[in-house]
Amino acid sequence: MTIFSRIFFLSLIAIWYISLTAFGATTIHPDEKKALEAIAKSLGKKDWDFNIDPCSNKPNWVTPTIPHVYDNNVTCDCSVANDNFCNEIHNNQFSGNLPSEFGSLTKIQTLRFSSNNFSGELPATFGKLTTLLEFRIDDNQFTGKIPDYIRNWTSINTLMIQGSGLSGPIPSGISFLKNLTELRISDLNGPESAPLPQLNNNTLLKTLFLTGNLLTGEVPSFGKKTNLHVDLSYNNFNISQGNPICQNENVNLFSPSWARNNIGTDSCLKFVCQKPSTSLYINCGGNQVIVNGKTYEDDSSLGGPATFHAYPTGNKAFSTTGVFLGSAQAGETYSPQNISKLTMEDPQLYTRARISPISLTYYGFCLQNGSYTVNLHFAEIMIPDDLTYGSLGRRVFDIYLQEKLVQKDFNIAKEAGGVGKKIIKQFNNVLVTSNTLEIRLYWAGKGSQTLLNSSVRDALISAISVELSGK
Repeated sequence: MTIFSRIFFLSLIAIWYISLTAFGATTIHPDEKKALEAIAKSLGKKDWDFNIDPCSNKPNWVTPTIPHVYDNNVTCDCSVANDNFCNEIHNNQFSGNLPSEFGSLTKIQTLRFSSNNFSGELPATFGKLTTLLEFRIDDNQFTGKIPDYIRNWTSINTLMIQGSGLSGPIPSGISFLKNLTELRISDLNGPESAPLPQLNNNTLLKTLFLTGNLLTGEVPSFGKKTNLHVDLSYNNFNISQGNPICQNENVNLFSPSWARNNIGTDSCLKFVCQKPSTSLYINCGGNQVIVNGKTYEDDSSLGGPATFHAYPTGNKAFSTTGVFLGSAQAGETYSPQNISKLTMEDPQLYTRARISPISLTYYGFCLQNGSYTVNLHFAEIMIPDDLTYGSLGRRVFDIYLQEKLVQKDFNIAKEAGGVGKKIIKQFNNVLVTSNTLEIRLYWAGKGSQTLLNSSVRDALISAISVELSGK
């Protein structure tokens, strides 16, 4: 397998596992083999040779792999008793429409179809997959609503539907999934709003990310659970001044409309705006520095999987969403230091940055209403400038100002002309009302998906400068 084909397949990832009962044999069950043949035909998977048993460990069923980067294997566990066939575990790269034949694999445990271009509705046959433990369909082009049959997946512990193309609302049957430890559903399409389903029975949850789903109603109470990370930001929950949005550092409830109307933010900011400012400078992820006579404020506080952090000065805050894949560090990775060689004249603004796996949002408060010039400073500091595999990373994200998309599929290194080089994106006539500015960077599932350092794909920013037009 060449380096070129590894890169090509990064955008065609689909990983699935099948569990069958077995006893000491090295042969796949005939029914499962028929299902695999139908799936291969639907997906155009021509490298599977069904003249050779899938559990034989022979070439085209088992190929060399790079962990977390490329895996095209069918391996089997034949140690389970009470049958004459093998457990089968698949790790493959697919594209195309999802075939209904997956519903024939009734003992399948894991389905991962993230970062493909799958379209159409999820097959109704998926409702029969009652042994599923993990289901991921992030970053696809599916249509239709999240199917009600997910209530049948009562064994599932991981459910991820982020940027999938599906529409809401979130089915109420999700409350039947009592074994869930990780639930991520975000950015559902469609205008339909609905309250958050009851999750009182989902007591094993450790990660709950439901950002951007038009959820309404009262904000749920999560008590003092310290092992639960919750992100319900960018929804339409009811909230009052007596229910501050920063009451729990592991719960992110922020909504731009609350900031514009000072709802729930007063006790968070601990600051009363006496005189609005006409400028704001932030050294994202780093300490205070002075560049060209302007003081870029400290922004060295750690982020987290579901964090809204307001600074004591009261003039700024940031929100981070998501968990880095394979990350062993809980907070340090949200403000990384450069590994790329920096070539700009003012490197002090670029030695650190702030990143976030899904959404990174900065808020400027207490700004004088009016038209502003917003400069966003970027440099690719996490991809090495060498010939190693890590240098093949590609970071792509979208930029929003005041909830409006101003640049789609922004690639720092491409626009700057390489890694370690700065690029300043200037946006003019940005209107500030209600004394609040929102800058949001959003990773929409593009770029490098499975490099060893997954944070080379995430939204990243080095510094922010905001000035009233004509100042």
